[in-house]
Amino acid sequence: MFFGGGRFIVYVRSNAIVLGVKGMSDQSLPLGADVVKNLDVLDPDKFAKLVGDFFGKYKLKGKKAVIVIGADLVFEKIIVSSADDLVAAEKFFNEVPTDAKNISKKIIKEGKNVRLVAVNGGFFTPVVASLRSLGAESEVVLPATVLGLGNEAVGAGDIGKITSNKMAMSSANFLDRGKEEKPKKEELLKPVEAGNKEGEIESLRKNQLVLLALGVILVLGAGLLFAYAFGFFS
Repeated sequence: MFFGGGRFIVYVRSNAIVLGVKGMSDQSLPLGADVVKNLDVLDPDKFAKLVGDFFGKYKLKGKKAVIVIGADLVFEKIIVSSADDLVAAEKFFNEVPTDAKNISKKIIKEGKNVRLVAVNGGFFTPVVASLRSLGAESEVVLPATVLGLGNEAVGAGDIGKITSNKMAMSSANFLDRGKEEKPKKEELLKPVEAGNKEGEIESLRKNQLVLLALGVILVLGAGLLFAYAFGFFS
């Protein structure tokens, strides 16, 4: 079970970053049009400095950050879990209106469905770096939509509810981008109940080869018996 004593919230949205630390009121850093436009960071260096100066005002050393990406920065689609939908998944990620090098992706299995989620890493990477420089650890980076959150405010009072969501904490964490951007597509998108189609095809091919070999042996054996019967080898 997770507890919020040493944790604090960082709620990242397109127009502001909210810091929620227990024991004090939630603090907000506005993000103007000179920094963010069309859901993209215009000046990464300026954004990083703003974030660093903002966090530097508070005593965060030794604490753990629970970073939530606002619904306004999350792109997602839910599809039926099927290998046939791989093309649709790739098409969805390719159409996300963000520079491809900044996109962080997640493919989350939810029963018979698959949730495709993409966020702009340019919004949370500087946050993680700034907190690290201040001696604070980033525990998770979670999209608000997976947590069932819309556009409502998120603050220190939500820490317990968020960290008790085990599914989100384990499967929707964008913190390690390297592992999430190269999933094994054929495994993530195959139906939950169905077996591996490629394995079934390979097994069928092997069985066909065995049957063919047995057929050849039977034909040769029949030929030899026929030859002996009619004295061809006498």
